[in-house]
Amino acid sequence: MKILDFIKKRYAVILFILIFLLALYIRAIPGTKLTYPRLQAIDPYLIYRISEFLATHGYIPIDNYVGYGTLKNGIDHSRAFLVFYIYAAFYWLLGPIFGINYYWVGVWAPAVLASLQVVVLYFLVKELFNDKRIALLSAFFYAVIPGILYRSAAGFIEKEPIGLIFIIVGLTFFVKSIKVYKKIEGKSLTKRIFNIYSKGKENLFKNALYALLAGITLYLGRIAWGGISFAILFIAIYAFILLLFLENKRPICISLLTMMVTINILEVLFGIKMLGGYNGIIYLVTLSLYVISIITEEIIKRYATEYNKYLRFTPHIIILIMIPAVFIASYIFLDIGNLVNSIIEFATTIETKAVILSTVAESQTAMDVLRTAPTQYGNGYAISVFKLPSFLSIFSTYHFALLGLILASVSIFMTFYKKINRTNLAYIFIIVLFFVALRSTMTFIRMGIMLALAISIAGSFGFIKFIDYLGRYSAKVLKGNTKYWYGIVIIISVLVFSTNLASGYVFANGIYPSLDNAWYDAFIWIRDNTNKSDVVLEWWDFGYWFHYIAKRRTLVDGGYHGRLPTQDIAKFYTEPITEWSLKFLKNYSVDYVMVSPDLIGKFGAMSKIANWGKKVDVLPVFRLSNRYQRGDKMLFEYSMGDQKIIFAFSMKTEGNVTGMGNMTAIYRFGFSQAPIRYIGIGRDVIDTGASNAIDAMVYIMQNAAIFIPPAVKDCAFVRLYLLDGAGLEQYFEKVYDKLGMKIYKVRYDNFPDSVKNWKIENPNIDEEHDEFIPYGIGEE
Repeated sequence: MKILDFIKKRYAVILFILIFLLALYIRAIPGTKLTYPRLQAIDPYLIYRISEFLATHGYIPIDNYVGYGTLKNGIDHSRAFLVFYIYAAFYWLLGPIFGINYYWVGVWAPAVLASLQVVVLYFLVKELFNDKRIALLSAFFYAVIPGILYRSAAGFIEKEPIGLIFIIVGLTFFVKSIKVYKKIEGKSLTKRIFNIYSKGKENLFKNALYALLAGITLYLGRIAWGGISFAILFIAIYAFILLLFLENKRPICISLLTMMVTINILEVLFGIKMLGGYNGIIYLVTLSLYVISIITEEIIKRYATEYNKYLRFTPHIIILIMIPAVFIASYIFLDIGNLVNSIIEFATTIETKAVILSTVAESQTAMDVLRTAPTQYGNGYAISVFKLPSFLSIFSTYHFALLGLILASVSIFMTFYKKINRTNLAYIFIIVLFFVALRSTMTFIRMGIMLALAISIAGSFGFIKFIDYLGRYSAKVLKGNTKYWYGIVIIISVLVFSTNLASGYVFANGIYPSLDNAWYDAFIWIRDNTNKSDVVLEWWDFGYWFHYIAKRRTLVDGGYHGRLPTQDIAKFYTEPITEWSLKFLKNYSVDYVMVSPDLIGKFGAMSKIANWGKKVDVLPVFRLSNRYQRGDKMLFEYSMGDQKIIFAFSMKTEGNVTGMGNMTAIYRFGFSQAPIRYIGIGRDVIDTGASNAIDAMVYIMQNAAIFIPPAVKDCAFVRLYLLDGAGLEQYFEKVYDKLGMKIYKVRYDNFPDSVKNWKIENPNIDEEHDEFIPYGIGEE
């Protein structure tokens, strides 16, 4: 009995600990598949490399790996130092005790930090709703949501596991700051001190104190992760809406002012900007609304007596008048017009217009996000893998989140003409957070972690309210016979918890390191067989891998690069080799050119960047679907959806050698078909001479055929990768060919005199560049 009593009294603490352990377990699963030096994805290798150097050398170096070709002297990571110090702290604290190496930190520290997000989320939701049930359920949903595990699991040593902790804590402090409405009672010294700066009933000292802590926390998050700006955007919009509806606007205004001043002071001290752009505009509008509200209310209070009950609608009326006035002014004053156009473009543009961003799957439409949401933020993976009935998707976290948003919206609407209370503050919070997170996710897919946060909170609210309403309805219908109601609740709860938990478990088990043996072996060869000052050209995705494992510069990497040199690299790969191509190599002091099978799928992205969005050429891959033999005639059928490529040839024997002859290739779609003029096999390109043929090429592989459009059939990538460098031997010497990875050494000695005598024009590159900082694999 004592144990049962203890459990009843401490059930929230027990569940809280179990949920944390569950979150840690799920996030640890991908780490069990990692061996040195493998981490998850590519981007984490930058954070790992710099934080490892900090942990072992005691300072953050000037990084002469990142930004080569864009930044002459490398990049100074000390401006975002907090993330490196937090990871290094694991090594400093645990290394002397347990003797761990830094790879242990790279694998397991992200899982621990990401699990702490569940802990701080509990306190945020508890502060919002003052309900332990909703807080615990939010923590559970966030612990098992699949869509965030790629960026918050073991081996993903990145900024998000740290940044989101600061976001949640900062939001918690901000919510506390605007909920300080308690009356000051009694005459104790503490209460009098807290009441020094108070006017009326609100405790404005605490109001400002929590806002101060919110500002400090969010700014610390900024030093760790740039994504913190989305939290600032949310707070600004949330505060703006509250100012529209709250009768007493003083607490929210004090919160905003204190937080803004705190952040601005920290900006001056650390030199890292946080506010600005649209965030600054929203704050300005919010404070303007506050001033308008105070002035109008004071004026009407003095001169109106009969209609005082409508005073709180005065700001809304003024705003309705100001909106058309601003649009009229935008036609008269150029600066106002440009500002209004910028705001409209930001609010209405769903996909990022930037050519480079649009090629890395960052931009999505709202439909893209919402269509996959029941799976990414619910139980879809479990339903698919375990072949469960499709109707179970209604128990997805995402669907309960939609229910929660609907219930919150209805509640706000029904109480619109009444004073907004603390519960409504929570309702407005989850609605605004959801739509700001949705907009952020449409712009940057990585911001799905913010959407997961919103869905976890709204989903737990929707589920608890659903159970509460079900209980009230059942009590009336069943007339006190609650055992049936308990049975229904248990069944629904089991389905919700089990299917969503299973989905997170399934997804976590499906995460594997993307660094395979083909890449690893190529990196080790580069490390051991090239000079430390050499520069390797590959597509920009893989730069951080090269930096840490191969210990060599790449022309671009996962960091920021503008139109140049990214467009030049894309043009090099997607256009034929010309004098421009050779000057490009010299301009960036490229020593080796590497091509990999990944570039077949990425060719469309390279083409789009090369042509800066004006056109896109792709290399569609047709998979072998059928093969036939009729006498000495062989026929292979390759398919891609409804499209087919038919490749046929005759077997010919001359002496003791049997080969292929009379080769033909046909493209077929529906009832239409056309011959393809060129056929590529190995290093050879056969001109079939077919009449009325498509001036394109089909490259035949063992189990696939690649269709190569006319514009790119002679481009550098096709020549170097598919045709094994045929025709380019004068300028490129193949030095590595293993598991599909090919590396060519640039033969500057054979370049034309017009290129040899040409002086490089890139101010960011020295012809004689230094060696790298000696750290990375092989130096441990």
